Formats: sequence, structure tokens, C-alpha cells
Amino acid sequence: MKWEDMEKFDSTDMKRHILEQGKALKLTAKRCWEGVDAAAKLISESERYFLIGAGDKYLIPLISQYIWKRYGEKPLEVYHSRTFADYPPNYLDGNSCCILLSQSGKTRDTLDAMKVCIERGATCVGITNLKEDLPNSIYELDRYGRGMILQTHTTIYPEKALPSTQTFHTTLFLLNLLLVKTLMCQGKELSHLLSYFDELVKEVDRLSKGLMDWSKDIALNLREFMGTSFYVLGDGPRYGIARKGALIMFMEGVKHDACALESEEFFHSLVETLEEENLTKKPLFLLMPPKGLPGYNLASKIREFWKKHAGENLYIEICPEVEWGDLTALDLLGAQLYAIPIEWISYHLALLRGVDPGACKIVKKVRG
Repeated sequence: MKWEDMEKFDSTDMKRHILEQGKALKLTAKRCWEGVDAAAKLISESERYFLIGAGDKYLIPLISQYIWKRYGEKPLEVYHSRTFADYPPNYLDGNSCCILLSQSGKTRDTLDAMKVCIERGATCVGITNLKEDLPNSIYELDRYGRGMILQTHTTIYPEKALPSTQTFHTTLFLLNLLLVKTLMCQGKELSHLLSYFDELVKEVDRLSKGLMDWSKDIALNLREFMGTSFYVLGDGPRYGIARKGALIMFMEGVKHDACALESEEFFHSLVETLEEENLTKKPLFLLMPPKGLPGYNLASKIREFWKKHAGENLYIEICPEVEWGDLTALDLLGAQLYAIPIEWISYHLALLRGVDPGACKIVKKVRG
């Protein structure tokens, strides 16, 4: 069967969602700049920060937090919305800032977390793709005296809850920009980072359109290992991408078991699966950091171990070819580029299995 014939399984048109990710990012970048400036000023005087979301909107702060860890001087924590709603920290108060992420603007867990933030008097910013001010939505923040909304923009609206969504990229872009500008309001000189946001838009567009043939070959090579769990490793800001790849792209999109692990933990656990007692070796996706970053030497050792003990056909390296003059900018802002190769691989794997890459048969997204 030809690829064109298999694409009939794509009833949700996920291919278009991926191809137009760069366009969505351009729309968001063009329309959000003034709103981000206002939000940064609003939250810059807060004493502590909480980044809150569910699903891939929980994974996004796991990536963005490294900007703050690198340059910020005030405490910042990342919470799953459900955990935050059920176990809010005792030190959440009027001196706190809560940034809540929700694609639909009606995610139940995130709305529950939002209510706690409002009850405690925290300053709040909501990032959403929802355009309408609906009741029982994140737009309650617009009516709350210490809150505001930032909107992402997608080429398809309303955007369906798919494994690969344009709002993953637009929300990550917007949150990164908000954190950088907030730090600048606090006196940090980060113009070198700010200058790379335009480059990021271009690279997302280039990779979203340019990896189809490459990903088809990878998917074909992996077809014989269907039914065998995949491992996906990433270090630092790339770990959030590894989790998205394993838990959302492969498990939700391909209906295939996968496990994400921090590269930093490889030699404390996963390396043991290469012992002779383990008769079944698994495919490994390694998100390789650029040479010169702290995680590069560790990733190189992992690559060497896996190829030697599992075989080269069980090793898949993800490393977008991007040339930026600033390695720190590439490390902190370029992590989302690693998501695009995995999006395309999972898309073609799903087609090979006769699975709709965007359909959820059992699990439905929970809305408010």
C-alpha cells in the first residue's frame, strides 16, 4: 500500500496540523508581542512563580523552567494542574504568580487549579487557544482583578485534542517569551535570547515541512519492532520533549507502549536492560544535545553503549540540524525543535499500523 493510500486513516488531518506549525507560530509571534509585554510587567514584582498545566501543557513548563533556572533569582515550581488543585503549597499567596496553560481553556484540572489561585489572591496569567470569553473557562481570569489572558493562534480553530497540536509549539513559544521578558523587567540583560525567537519561528517552519521523507524511512525501519516498547531519552530541557514523544506521540498517537527517561538517569537504571539476562532489546530514541552543551558527553556514551549492546538498528538519534551562534539560546529555546522529528515518525508509524494518528478511542479529554 502506498503512503498516499494509508493517509486515508488520518481522519483528523494531523498531517496538516504538523505542516502548518510554523505558520501558527508566525501568527502567534505577530499578535502576542504587546500582550506579553503587559503580562511581564504585571507579574514581574511577584516573589515566587508557579507554572501549571495538564497533558502536554504540563510538559511545556518542564521545558521552559530551564530559562528561569538559568537566569532567575526568585523561586519557580512546575505543577500538574490536578496536583496543584489537590495539594496547593501553603506558601501560595498574594505575593505569588501563577501561569496556567490550557489549549481549550476548559480543561477541568486546570480550572480547578485556577480557582485555588484566585482564592489565595495570586497574580495569574492564562495562556490559551480559546478565543471566546465563555463561562466556566479560563477567561474567569479576565474578570479577576489580578489576572489576564494571553492567546495563542493556530491555523485550524477550534483545534482538536490531537497528539500533535499546533498549540504545543505556540504555547511553548509564548511561555518562553513571557519568562524572558519577565526576567528583563527584573533587570536581566537577555537581548541575546530575545533575538533568537525569530530564528525559532523559521526553524519550526523548516523542520515541519522538511522531515516527511526522512521520517518515513525511520518508521519503515521500526515496523519490525512494533509490539516492543520504545525508550525515549532526553536531558535537561529536552526531557519534556522525551516525555511528549513517549507518553503522547507514541502511546496516544500510535497506540504503542513507550517509556521516557532522563538521560541523566541512564546509568542508574536503563543501562541494566543491556545485560545478557534481558533477552529483548528495545529501540532507543536519544535526543542528542548539540556538541558543546553539558549533556553531550553523557549522550555520546549512551549512544556508544546502545549501539554496542543492542545494535545500531535499535538506535534512533534525534538531533535537528540547526546552526545558531549561541549554544545557550539553542539549549534553552531550541528544545521544541526536537518534538518535530518525533511527531513525523509517530505519524507514519500510525499509518503503517492502520491507526488514525489523531484518534482517541477510549480516553477523551476532560473539559470543564
